[in-house]
Amino acid sequence: MATANTNPFVVKNGLTVGATQVINSSGAWVGSSSGLIGATGATGPTGSTGPTGATGPTGPTGLTGATGPTGPTGLTGATGPTGPTGPSGTNGSPGPTGPSGPTGPTGPTGPSGSSTSVRLMDSIFLG
Repeated sequence: MATANTNPFVVKNGLTVGATQVINSSGAWVGSSSGLIGATGATGPTGSTGPTGATGPTGPTGLTGATGPTGPTGLTGATGPTGPTGPSGTNGSPGPTGPSGPTGPTGPTGPSGSSTSVRLMDSIFLG
């Protein structure tokens, strides 16, 4: 850190070291710059942020990732229209004979016949 100089040194006609002029009469350094390395000074304050730069080009496309899990099942859709009636099937085999029904009431008495027909029947069966 520099301090104020209360006794300024003024070079009016330049400065010569040995036979070599190092500062001219205007106060500009004209000597060799070789070996003129001093101690590193303190870091100065950070400057303000500069403007945002232009957007760079798009990079290459990356590898395709793994397939994600299957999502949930969606809602069931509406029922479609009824299709046409199919052809009739073949008839099945007959079922077993059912049980005999109850005996019915006795019918009315029929007309009387001739005795000849009864004798003829008796002779056929009785022989």
